[in-house]
Amino acid sequence: HGVKLLTYIPPQTSSDIEKERVFKSLLPEAESFSGSLSPKDAPPYYAAYDSEGNPIAIIFFTEEVSPEVEGYAGKIPACVACDLELRVKAVRFLPNKETPELVDEMFEEKFARQFVGKTPSDRFEAGVDVKGISGATVTTDAICRSIKLSLERIASAYSSTPFPKTSRPFLSWYSLLRSGVVVLFFCGAILFCISRLQRLRLILLALSVAVLGFCFKGLFLSTRSVTTLFVDGRVSQSPELWVLAGGALVTSLLWGRLYCGYVCPFGGLSELLFRILPIKLKISPKVIGFLRWVKYGIFVSLILLLAAGSSLYFAEKLEPFAPIFIGAPATSLILALITLLLSASFYRFYCRFLCPIGAVMELLSSARILSPNTPITCDSCGLCRKECPSEALHFKGKKLYQEAAFCFNCVDCDVVRRRKGCVQSR
Repeated sequence: HGVKLLTYIPPQTSSDIEKERVFKSLLPEAESFSGSLSPKDAPPYYAAYDSEGNPIAIIFFTEEVSPEVEGYAGKIPACVACDLELRVKAVRFLPNKETPELVDEMFEEKFARQFVGKTPSDRFEAGVDVKGISGATVTTDAICRSIKLSLERIASAYSSTPFPKTSRPFLSWYSLLRSGVVVLFFCGAILFCISRLQRLRLILLALSVAVLGFCFKGLFLSTRSVTTLFVDGRVSQSPELWVLAGGALVTSLLWGRLYCGYVCPFGGLSELLFRILPIKLKISPKVIGFLRWVKYGIFVSLILLLAAGSSLYFAEKLEPFAPIFIGAPATSLILALITLLLSASFYRFYCRFLCPIGAVMELLSSARILSPNTPITCDSCGLCRKECPSEALHFKGKKLYQEAAFCFNCVDCDVVRRRKGCVQSR
């Protein structure tokens, strides 16, 4: 059956001829290549031949053999050449829509060389068997899954046995580790919010910046990641993002903007800088009232664009996330630094006025189940209101009122109340 499947079929179309050029770059020693070779209902693959017409290699495109596997921004096509025992000889990655600043490493020879010698029965776990692309865990997992699944399917077709119709979940230990770390951050956030200890909260924010931001290369909710989760629904490829989204949803409904105030590394970085830098911006209440609606306009615009079929790839360029934590071209980095400077001079400028994810968190927090933290009795001195950096405290007559949607649970108000000797907050 192997000889039958490798019968020579010459290229017929311009697409076949273009593919042949890719094949030649992988196997310069080959003299000729076939068109698609596939038994009925099997994935397409190709063959390479020597000068005497003997088959020397099998070639396939992962996009054709395992089309359901996608990375962060879509499919990650690769051309893979194997010997007749399906042992990988060479891999070439083709252009894709992944973030260029993150995946350039994919096109380096040393990355592709990691797959050489692997067979369908070998492990392809990112971070263990294959060194991951720094800051692109989802991309690396998708590459490993697509190549392994394609090898398995070609092996099944090659032996005339049924091949897998759907891909199996592939959870790397690194993704599970990141998921566990996210759970720990939410546990810490809940504990420190209940205990109302400001120093512990600031320590948690610093850890978030260091671990979720710089160590995990920007692990937080962004327009891009939320689109990946709730539109594409790739649970198995990004469990840590699902844990992050689920934790943000649950804690926001219970305690308000706990994710924004305790877990988000960009929010943490902007707040820590705000507390360190002496320069502060003054914005009139009317302007603040107007600016608070801007993020909703951005959010609605993104929803409309998504409904119109946009991939929102451009949104990643406008968010000041990746450039801060993983670096980017000068133009993107300058925009990110300007946004960060504004957030460092005016309390959480981006979070309060521009962040579309912040708009969602604000809506969820407005329906929080647990009551806001306010004094049982109050003499209307207004000290805690003046110290509230997010301007979430207001008086209605002589009664202190807290707008949960605007509160980041920063605990500044409790610090003032304890210092003044107010009755313990509820």
